[in-house]
Amino acid sequence: MDSYEWVWTDDGLASADRNGVTTTEVMDALLGAGRHVNRLSDEMAVFTGLARTGRLIAVLCTRLDRVSPVMRIRQVRAGTDQQREEWLSNG
Repeated sequence: MDSYEWVWTDDGLASADRNGVTTTEVMDALLGAGRHVNRLSDEMAVFTGLARTGRLIAVLCTRLDRVSPVMRIRQVRAGTDQQREEWLSNG
């Protein structure tokens, strides 16, 4: 699994607050062993994982640059119960 350094942006914090997701849930999902990465480009990816609360969390991140391990947290949301069940059955 790739190793990253996670940095919150103001947009990411606002998104988490707006969507009722705690920063702890986000970090649980990003640091968890079952994390999945959907790379959208060399510099953008969506990470999904389970928080210790049992919620599925999706996190849109952008890389500081192509080689940097620093990922900026841009958008956050919790998955629906159906999305969580599908994620678990495909994991």
